[in-house]
Amino acid sequence: MGRHFWPHGSHDSAMALLRLASGLARQGIHVEVVTPKHSTSWTPRCRWDRFSVHRPVTLPRRDWGYARYTRQLSSWITQHGSHFDAIVVDSMREEASAGVDAASALQIPCIVTDAGSDWNADHQWATRSRWNQKVYRSAMQADRILAPTADSHRRLIVDGCPADAIVRRAAGFTSLCPANAVRRREARTSLGLANLDMAADPDVPVALCIGSMTHHSGMLLAVENAFWMIGRYPRMRLWLIGDGPARDLMHQDLKANGVRHAVAMPGSFACLDDVFAAADLYLQLDSQGGDYFLPMAVSHAMPMVVCDSTDNRQRLGVAPEIHAVTASGIPDDTDQESIAWFASTESQKPFRQAFKQQMNRIVASLSPDKESAVSDRRNDAGGHVSDGRDWYRQIIRRHPYQAVVDQVADLAGQLCADRTGRSSASAPTPQQRSTGADVESRRDGPNGNSGGTVTSGSGDVTR
Repeated sequence: MGRHFWPHGSHDSAMALLRLASGLARQGIHVEVVTPKHSTSWTPRCRWDRFSVHRPVTLPRRDWGYARYTRQLSSWITQHGSHFDAIVVDSMREEASAGVDAASALQIPCIVTDAGSDWNADHQWATRSRWNQKVYRSAMQADRILAPTADSHRRLIVDGCPADAIVRRAAGFTSLCPANAVRRREARTSLGLANLDMAADPDVPVALCIGSMTHHSGMLLAVENAFWMIGRYPRMRLWLIGDGPARDLMHQDLKANGVRHAVAMPGSFACLDDVFAAADLYLQLDSQGGDYFLPMAVSHAMPMVVCDSTDNRQRLGVAPEIHAVTASGIPDDTDQESIAWFASTESQKPFRQAFKQQMNRIVASLSPDKESAVSDRRNDAGGHVSDGRDWYRQIIRRHPYQAVVDQVADLAGQLCADRTGRSSASAPTPQQRSTGADVESRRDGPNGNSGGTVTSGSGDVTR
C-alpha cells in the first residue's frame, strides 16, 4: 500500500514502492498494490508489470475528508482482501492506519515504514494536528515497523513504539554498469529526439536534479543559482526532472533570469535509466529522494553534490564524525571526491563551492586538450571520473537492494508463520469417534483441513 504509485510520477516514494513491488514479484510472490486515485477519471484497476494495481478510493483534496478516506480504504481491503497473507505499507500515515485496521479484521500481519525525512518525516507530520497524531499512533500498532535510519529508530522508541516491533531496514543499491562514453552519447541522442530541450553534445556537461517541484523542494536552490551556474559554465545544461505546483514559478524565474535556454524541464519519466546515463553530475539539494533517486545515482556511479544532513549521511553510509567543516561551511572530505557536501545555510556560498568542486573536474575530463592529463582519472569504461569508483563499488556490495527485498519477504513470511502457529495452538483438539463413519465425517474441518486447522496451500506470500 502507498499513497503514490504512478510510474510516470516524480515522487520518490512512488518509485521506491514500484521497485519493491517489482522485486517481490520477481521472487514468485503474488503482489497486489492498493493505492488511491488522485482523479475521479482514473480507472479503479490496472495492471503494471507482473502485478495488479487497485485504486478503489479517491484521495481527498481537503483535510476534513481523510477520516472518511481511511474508513473507505480499510473497508475495501477487508472486503476484498480475504486472500491476502500480509499487508506492507510504505508510510505511517492514513494508509498505514487503514492497513492496520484491515489486517486486524483479516487476522493477518501488517508491516509499515517510517518514511520521509526532515520536515516531511512521518513523526514531524504527526505533530501538525490532532488527527495526524491519532493516525500516527494507530500506525504504531502494526506488527512490525521498518526504520530506514538510526535516527528513525531512536525517534520511534522515544514516541513510545515497542522496541521489539522496530526492524532496521537495510539500505539498498542496485548493481548497474556505469555509463561509458558510448552509452552516454546514445542516451543523449535518444532523449534529444524525444525532447529538444534535452539535446546535448557529448562534450557538454549536464547537471541533473530530480524531485517534486513544490514550494519546499530543494529544486528551488538550483533555480536560484541557475544564473550563476550558467554564467560560470556557459556550455553546461541543467535538467530539472519532475512536476509539481511550483513548476510555473520555477519556469518564470528561469525565463526572467535569461537562462531558460540552458535548462530543461521535460516533466516526468517512467524509466530514468537514460536520464541518469546521459547526465554527468547529480544534485541532491535536500533530504528528499533518499529512497530511490539518491540510491540510483549511486548505482550509476555519478559524481554528486549532496546537502549535508543526517539522513543523507546515514543513507550513504558516511558517518558525520569522519569529516570536519571548513570555515566556508563545506565539509572537508579530502579523501572522498565522489561526493561534494555543502551545508544548508541561508548563504549560497557553500552550494556554489561544492558545485565548482565537482563541475571543474567534469569540465577538465571532457576537455579534449586536457585528455592526456586526466586520462589516469577516468575509469575503464571511459565515463565518469574514477576517483571514487572504489567507494561506489564498496557501498553497492555492502548494501545490495536484493537484501531489502529479501528482508521484507522473510519478515512477512515469518509473521505469517507465527500467526499460523498461534492459530494451530489455540485450535481445539479433535475428539476420536467410535465408528469409522464418524471418523471420516469429522476428518475434514470447516476449512477443509484435518482438525479444522487453517494451512496455506503454497509458500507464496500475498501483499
